[in-house]
Amino acid sequence: NLTPGYMFERFALSLPLYLGYTFWQRDKGTDFLNNTINWFEDTKYMVAKGANPTVRFLVSQNNIAELTFGYTEKRYFTPPVTPDEDRDGRNISGTLGWMYSFKGGKGLLNVLYKYAEEDTSGRNWSYKENKFTANLLYPLVNKFNLQLTGDADMFEYKYINTVYDVQRRDGIYTGSIGLIYNLFKNTDIIAQYTYTDAY
Repeated sequence: NLTPGYMFERFALSLPLYLGYTFWQRDKGTDFLNNTINWFEDTKYMVAKGANPTVRFLVSQNNIAELTFGYTEKRYFTPPVTPDEDRDGRNISGTLGWMYSFKGGKGLLNVLYKYAEEDTSGRNWSYKENKFTANLLYPLVNKFNLQLTGDADMFEYKYINTVYDVQRRDGIYTGSIGLIYNLFKNTDIIAQYTYTDAY
């Protein structure tokens, strides 16, 4: 990841750039030291690259608005079983967010909405995504802070799946509660519980 950016008086611009490489760890790929070239060829899985231009605007002393546009390309090295299962493609996304700080900047409320469209070479993996996220950081007593996070991520696939003969819809709902203790400057201990439901 590389994130160049510039801060103006009331707004900030940044351009997060991403290049990722994912590999399988399989029986073929366990001999990295003695067979590097074949190891790379046998275990390569996916390469992804993208950019996520972001602007944050200071609306008032305690309120910051955020707007992003994202573009990602993905290429899988494993050939698909059928052309409809080809997951090579691109993802275009946009987010709209709001941050509100309180209690002298020690507390923070953040809400975010994301819309994305994944267009793949194979029709079975193209979808539209709507994601809603909320985060709260609330100062308690002494050095303790409460952290609450929740999100709802909904995917609606564009076509009837040619393998299962259904039009897929996914919903992933996550909630988290955490207690943060500031041990000393720049060092926290976090106890956290997370629950996820996936449909």
